[in-house]
Amino acid sequence: MADEQAVQRFTYVTEGSPRERALEARREGLSFVDATGQPVTVDWSQVEFICHRRRCVVEITVAGRTHCLDRPTPAAAGDMDRALRRWWAEAEPPPERAATPEMIAGWLGIEPDGVLRCGVTPWLWLAFLGSVVFWRLGLRWWEPGLTDAGFLFVLATGTALVGLTRVRADVDGLTVRCFGRRRCYAWSEITTSRFHLLGRVVRTTRGAFLLPDHLPGGEKVREAIRRVLAARHEGWRLPTTAPVSDTALSRLTGEATPDERALSVSEDAP
Repeated sequence: MADEQAVQRFTYVTEGSPRERALEARREGLSFVDATGQPVTVDWSQVEFICHRRRCVVEITVAGRTHCLDRPTPAAAGDMDRALRRWWAEAEPPPERAATPEMIAGWLGIEPDGVLRCGVTPWLWLAFLGSVVFWRLGLRWWEPGLTDAGFLFVLATGTALVGLTRVRADVDGLTVRCFGRRRCYAWSEITTSRFHLLGRVVRTTRGAFLLPDHLPGGEKVREAIRRVLAARHEGWRLPTTAPVSDTALSRLTGEATPDERALSVSEDAP
């Protein structure tokens, strides 16, 4: 389509402003108005990322700043996303497109030297188990004839997912601990993310792991994975060195690992 038109126009709105605006894509670059009402005109070489975020929103990242453009329907947003990607692909590409630490940190919502930890503290895990036990005792008092099958299923599932899954994310990749096993993955090793009844199954070049939907802080990790996969599809270079595990760090520093302490959503480095 890009080679058949000199200019392609789209309409959109921005957050906080119902006024309809126009976006123009041409071979030389892209022109639109951001959420503050300021005109933005850039060469394609300045565009870092284009992504159909979800439903009606298309995100365009220029010089580290992300602009969210709302379309009337998800289908319209998809059409705009695909068209802009074609224009972008046909433009003269930069020597190399690489996901910088600052970019990945922005996806995770942390500083470039920060860490995002997802999991639950021991007291919260015990509170969950206690609530399940009291729930079962209440059902037994209310309906003595009920079996323990449902109780045991909920208890086993909750124990496995709520208490035993912990994720550590930084600009290098992910460290996942589940059932006492710890694996470190570089962002470049992540290949797919698929829906599962209990969350998302994330596949890598060295195996797969389950990222539960309920995991505190997990929404930021899921968003980062989605953006990493989009960047991978566009041919971007992603970090290839997996994070150093907390166990290895503790051997060097002599300090206890975060997994040996209470784990919570945090942006502080260990």
